[in-house]
Amino acid sequence: MFIELLKINGFGKITGLSIKLEKGLNIIFGGNESGKTTLQWFIRGMLFGLKGGRASRDGLPAPLKRYLPWSGNDYGGSMQYTLDNGSSFRVDRDFLRNSAAVYDATYNNITANFDSGRDRGLMFADRHLGLNDICFEKTVLIRQMETRLDDDGSGELISRLVNINQTGQEDLSFKKASEALKEALKKHIGTDRTTTQPVDRIAARLAELKAARKKPAEKRSCMISAGSELQELVISESRLKKRKVYLETVKESIDAKKQLEEESVRHSKLCEAAGKLEETDRELFTANEELKKFQKINNSPDAGEKSGASPKQGADGKIPPVALLLFGAAGAAAILGLLFHPAWLVASAILICAAVLFIKNQDNNKKALLQLQKTDAHSNLQLYEQRMQKVIALNGRIKDICSEASMALGKQMEGMEGLTAAISEKSAVLVLLEQKLRNGLNAACSSGADCESGFFAASTLKDVIYRSSPNWLKDSWDYEVERVNDGLVQTALKIKECETMLRGFQEEGEELQSIDEEIADLEQRKLELEKTGASLRMALDVLTEASREIRCSFAPLLNSEMSRIIAGITGGRYIELKADDSLSLNAVSPESGHVRGAMALSGGTADQMYLALRLALSDLLSKDKESLPLLLDEVFSQYDDKRIHKTLEYLFNEHMGRQVILFTCKEREVETAVSVTGGRLNVVRLDENGRW
Repeated sequence: MFIELLKINGFGKITGLSIKLEKGLNIIFGGNESGKTTLQWFIRGMLFGLKGGRASRDGLPAPLKRYLPWSGNDYGGSMQYTLDNGSSFRVDRDFLRNSAAVYDATYNNITANFDSGRDRGLMFADRHLGLNDICFEKTVLIRQMETRLDDDGSGELISRLVNINQTGQEDLSFKKASEALKEALKKHIGTDRTTTQPVDRIAARLAELKAARKKPAEKRSCMISAGSELQELVISESRLKKRKVYLETVKESIDAKKQLEEESVRHSKLCEAAGKLEETDRELFTANEELKKFQKINNSPDAGEKSGASPKQGADGKIPPVALLLFGAAGAAAILGLLFHPAWLVASAILICAAVLFIKNQDNNKKALLQLQKTDAHSNLQLYEQRMQKVIALNGRIKDICSEASMALGKQMEGMEGLTAAISEKSAVLVLLEQKLRNGLNAACSSGADCESGFFAASTLKDVIYRSSPNWLKDSWDYEVERVNDGLVQTALKIKECETMLRGFQEEGEELQSIDEEIADLEQRKLELEKTGASLRMALDVLTEASREIRCSFAPLLNSEMSRIIAGITGGRYIELKADDSLSLNAVSPESGHVRGAMALSGGTADQMYLALRLALSDLLSKDKESLPLLLDEVFSQYDDKRIHKTLEYLFNEHMGRQVILFTCKEREVETAVSVTGGRLNVVRLDENGRW
């Protein structure tokens, strides 16, 4: 791959700049602050985008903010490049909107053909170059003072190279990974010899919490007991409330029973009144009939004459025939006495005396009869009056019976007809009340299936209701309701006590809960850390073994490539450059013939060796793959003229088939490059404003 054209709309101090680049050697020349570093970041940004976020530890803003256009132009630009297979592409980026578009040689938009990451944006360069942004920076983008490694030593890049061969990720250093695993074990988990690391702190905190848990645990035991009692009380209260509802249903049956009996009494009274009224009507009829007979007797003529006769009339009447016969016999006897014998005179005298006595007795009898007649009339009058009084009394009794029936019925009624209608009405009411009572009892028994205590157990409720008097039922019901109400009051008081007790324990309970939650969390974290620790130890063992195997198989390739490069850029002064078991760069000193570490050599030599390492990395990365452009930023700052000449000569001879872009502020490097290449190079000169 080589970059053909860069167009910068706005990027840092650079605005409206177009730069054409070629295969082979390209030199971007400009003084300090002319925009060389800005141009490097533009190339990197066009390929991989710019990261935002917070400033670095030294206060340097993130790249996305660092290169905002100074003049306010559009934050972005375009880049055209061609791959080794001849395919050309154009990419346009708007850094402010974090958007990018890729076009082919005929400007077909092929952006959708590439993956896009949330944090990395459009990843076309990953596919075309075969490496990501991190690997790009650590290999083919070599900035000033970055040819050599930091304090971690040269083993870092060598280890990265080993990993690039296996994973394509240079930063996956076996050595660094090993150290990271060990550091993770020590810092994030802990070892047998640590006392302040996470597992140690968790263990110490667990001991503290378990000691602090004892007192709240005792209170919690009391709280649990109170809670259990509260649950039982709530259940008891629920049962009492249910029994109260049941008793209210029973009360309806008791009221129905009472009403039924009251109506039965009324019905009985009405029936009794009907019987009395019927009997009284019969007596009244008889009395009226007798009264009518007396009225007929009193109204007859004989009754008037007999009642009007007097004793005088009886005495002045005719001589009774018997007396006349006696007087006749006495006269005959007197004649016979005069004629025949005086004895007949005695007989005549006796007959006359008998006649006189008869007449006198007859008068007495008439007087007695008259007296008797007077006495019978008086008796008849008394009997008539008695019958009349009886009729009046019977009528009064009828009124009393009707009045009593009206009171029993609750409304005014008259006579047998009204009473009969009332009895029929009450009979119908009794049928309805009996049905109501049965229905009420059935409903009560169904609703109180589990109410088997007290006088009104559901299983015997019907017998109790039917066999007991309403008064007893009411008294018993009042007693039961009073017991239930007392039970509810007592239960409510106990519930209140338990709730008050629980509120008192709430703070301790919350504290204990907090302790238990923290213990559970810490134990879980400890378990996870122990699992993580076991995994890290296993990973460390596997990594160590893998590193050993890979290093043994890959190190010769790296050493061979570095030795070839170092021989080329030093003119054969150093012909071997290798990494020892500690992954440090070492070379044989030509003066002494001894193996010397790269860091023990001169700064220029050490930079040459680290440059050889970088070039070896890029060569190995691009072997049998897309060729990578090489970007060098002031890498010759510690080189003398001879070293510059040798290095440029090597780059020109060995890398003419790839693109090399050298950023420099030194005119001598440009002159040397022109001399080495015979003018076959592309020089771009930037002024202090970033223009050429």
